[in-house]
Amino acid sequence: MSNAHALIIFAKAPVPGQVKTRLQTHLSAEKCAELHASFIIDTIRIACRVEGADIFISCHPDVENPFFQKVAHDPEVRLISQKGNDLGERMANAIRDTLSAGYKKVIIIGSDSPDLPPEFIQEGFKRLESSDMVIGPSTDGGYYLIGGIKELPVFDSIPWSSNKVFEMTLKKAREHGLIFSVLNEWYDIDTWEDLQRLRVSDSVFLVRV
Repeated sequence: MSNAHALIIFAKAPVPGQVKTRLQTHLSAEKCAELHASFIIDTIRIACRVEGADIFISCHPDVENPFFQKVAHDPEVRLISQKGNDLGERMANAIRDTLSAGYKKVIIIGSDSPDLPPEFIQEGFKRLESSDMVIGPSTDGGYYLIGGIKELPVFDSIPWSSNKVFEMTLKKAREHGLIFSVLNEWYDIDTWEDLQRLRVSDSVFLVRV
């Protein structure tokens, strides 16, 4: 542990037919997997621009996938496996285990926002100086970032992939008396319409569409 903060990227292995399936109305399963892989790489680049945080990739289904082994060659990135039966349980375990390892602040981001400004993440760590939990809402009703300074009892019975995720997470935070802070809104790339919104640059889009 070289820093007091941990930044965890939740990532699913880029297997054709298992990622970015809502984009298959316009792209092949192989192209969707390639795009997903490029999003993970871009997210790692974003994470590396955040000061004072150790970077982890929480891998699903496990760290042995060749793609994850390849990105692990970056000395700034460490691989961990996701543990749990659903997304909520896996995030809860990741936060608990990372705090148990001695980190003071933990933030989780996904790989669906490949142009997320690193300043949003930096602000998230800053907000945790005065909050138990920080959350960054996405335009689809979910969130692109969540973190805390202690275990967060906000992941049970959440209807993942619905537009109620953010709303219900805040409800649980209030029920448990957590002090929380909400960051500025950003967007995920899940649909073809989302993809059109993405700012095209050399660092994004290994697949041209």
